[in-house]
Amino acid sequence: MKIIEFLKKLIKVKNNDLSFIKVGDIIWAKRYQSDEEKNKLEVGHQESPFVIIKKDKKKVFALQCTSNPHGKEYYRLLYYPLGRLRYNLDKNTYIICISVYELKKIQYVENLGHLSNYDLNQLKKQLYIVKNKNISKKLILEDKYLD
Repeated sequence: MKIIEFLKKLIKVKNNDLSFIKVGDIIWAKRYQSDEEKNKLEVGHQESPFVIIKKDKKKVFALQCTSNPHGKEYYRLLYYPLGRLRYNLDKNTYIICISVYELKKIQYVENLGHLSNYDLNQLKKQLYIVKNKNISKKLILEDKYLD
């Protein structure tokens, strides 16, 4: 049964349809859209988890995740922790709250899970705080992602 579901999703993605993705989904995706971008990334860092934060008819917007948070300055504000065991992830994972990516269908690899309602609400609060805080790192987060 899982194989049939996977094949259905694969067919949808090939037809440029990401309608099965929902806000709050944790997906595994490529961090590049072309071979040129792929060559600039280190091996092992070419794919990562993303959390979908906004979706409209043609576009999907997501926050990238990392297992190695950088910067001590605003650590608790810039990264939202996901429990490794709670979401069945290989490593402790943190959502990077400072920049939003528009994901293309060619980047999608697979679904990993979905944020709990609690985590989704906490992430929204954290994004709002980060947006309105005077942080030295330039935030690339527009109000439209905070809906």
